[in-house]
Amino acid sequence: MAFSEVLVSIGSDAERYVAAFGCVTLATHILLVFVIKIKIKAEKKIRIKDNQFIYNFFIFFIIILTFVNVYCFYNLPNTLAIMSVPLRHLLPPLQAFMLLLLIRKTFINGERFSLLIVLFFCIIFIGMFAVHEGKTPVLLFTIVILYWMKLTRITIKKIFVCSFIITLVGITGLQLISVMRAPEGSVKMFISESGTTQIKKNIPLLLRAPALKLLYRQTDTIHCLNKVLNVHSEDVFVLSEQFFWLKGLVPRIIWPEKPNLSEGQVYTQKYCRPNNHLNHYSSITLLGQPFIKGGNTGLFLNLGFLIFGLTGITWLTRERFSLSALSVAALSPWLVDMDQNFILYIANATKFFLIILPLIIIVGLSEKNKHIWRFINLLNLREKTK
Repeated sequence: MAFSEVLVSIGSDAERYVAAFGCVTLATHILLVFVIKIKIKAEKKIRIKDNQFIYNFFIFFIIILTFVNVYCFYNLPNTLAIMSVPLRHLLPPLQAFMLLLLIRKTFINGERFSLLIVLFFCIIFIGMFAVHEGKTPVLLFTIVILYWMKLTRITIKKIFVCSFIITLVGITGLQLISVMRAPEGSVKMFISESGTTQIKKNIPLLLRAPALKLLYRQTDTIHCLNKVLNVHSEDVFVLSEQFFWLKGLVPRIIWPEKPNLSEGQVYTQKYCRPNNHLNHYSSITLLGQPFIKGGNTGLFLNLGFLIFGLTGITWLTRERFSLSALSVAALSPWLVDMDQNFILYIANATKFFLIILPLIIIVGLSEKNKHIWRFINLLNLREKTK
């Protein structure tokens, strides 16, 4: 679809819906932050000394899984490649959690630099790009920078430097993703003056992939959402259909016939590009599916639940050094991705939380092991005195 064909959606109802959702979410976040600053007392910072074995074990384990994931991606035949799919789903949240955990440990222990963090950072990011993780490594890098800023003292200089680094890595990362996914097409884009759209002619070569991703993709998404609003504007609200997202929480191991939650191809054919681009996966944002299921009433109801849930998640981050704040940061690459289907967004957030939950429990217990070991030693001492 030409770029000019989706420009008509600029200023449409779809843009107004997205803007309203963004404003309500932002206002809720600002209000909550204001309440937190008033009511939350000063946090305590406790040095972590006794759990180095836990850290080393998880670091080694995740590094091994990263190499195994890359090996399976490039060396397993197609008949066995399906076996590596669970690993590809399990690994990114574990990598994110462990990287942020190391950063948090460094700050709590009063250290400024850790070679281990740099090494681990390089391994997992190269591993993510190697298996074509898409925008996940770029989003994770952004979260790492923002989490670091949350833990340290924020200054104007740090804001400008971090913004520059995020922009540079974002442009480079999107270009690298484009090259790795379609090397031939990317090479042609650099050596050819002709392009698929008029917008390419006025954009520097290095910026083409990021610009097309940010401008064309997002405008196309608004175009698809606007089609959804037009088609389903007269649909009747049915309360029983408003819990459609619950089926996304059922594990596929329990429900082997579970349908694809993305439905990107369905949206392409039904709303965006009928009879064209059969392999294209379109997005109708988080707003699309609730509107399909219940019109404006269904949209307000489901987004209300979502904003309430995100508010609770924000509340967990009120203490910057807490394990709950770290866990939310580790999930943020998927929480900020509003291009997902609504049911897929809920399912991914739940799935990735359950993946890192064992780590949260183990690390939480290990950081309190002083009290645990004191209790055990006391019991042993009593047994010896008997």
